[in-house]
Amino acid sequence: MIHPFVFHNESLLPIEKVRLSPGQAGLICGWGIFTTVRISRGEAFAYERHWRRLGKDAGIIRLPMLYTAAKVRVHLHEVIRANKVAEGCARIYLVYNSVGYWQSNEHRPQVDLIIYTAGLPEYREVVRLALRAQGRHAASPLAGVKTISWLNNVWSVAEAAKQGFDEAVMLNERGEVAECTSANIFGVKDGKILTPPLNSGCLEGITRGILLE
Repeated sequence: MIHPFVFHNESLLPIEKVRLSPGQAGLICGWGIFTTVRISRGEAFAYERHWRRLGKDAGIIRLPMLYTAAKVRVHLHEVIRANKVAEGCARIYLVYNSVGYWQSNEHRPQVDLIIYTAGLPEYREVVRLALRAQGRHAASPLAGVKTISWLNNVWSVAEAAKQGFDEAVMLNERGEVAECTSANIFGVKDGKILTPPLNSGCLEGITRGILLE
């Protein structure tokens, strides 16, 4: 569950004071990007890597990057301090408002910045994995982009849960393993760490990149 204070555009607010509009076309149609950052000892882990990926994804979906890494980092730590997070995670969202037909004439920034925190999710030691055919489309120009259009992932894990599974392994159109719904997947064989290549359609995960270095 997310914590009570949220940063929205230029303000740190109690969550009940945050106003999002149906006129935010990017919010309604899913034109935006996000990243989930691990918070350890009150600090954002690998923040620079997260910001670089946000910048790359923004370029792919043509979302204007109106914020700097330094400014967003300051706001992120405002949220961490306000919510007194020592161990947890944070999400940084950039939502494109000026796109599509279904936008309002409200005075809004071109891109909304939303930051909030939450505790760490709980996982069982042994996880049951379902297989989801056609879960990733490796040939898509948006493959590997972490957009706010997240239905495919939450729907896939919900369907897996109905069958008694904890997570779903997403296969691409070639039947290859790509990743799970919200994490990269790894295997260990003969002392070597193995993970699907980026051309499988998987996300270029931050932890994945660190482990491969």
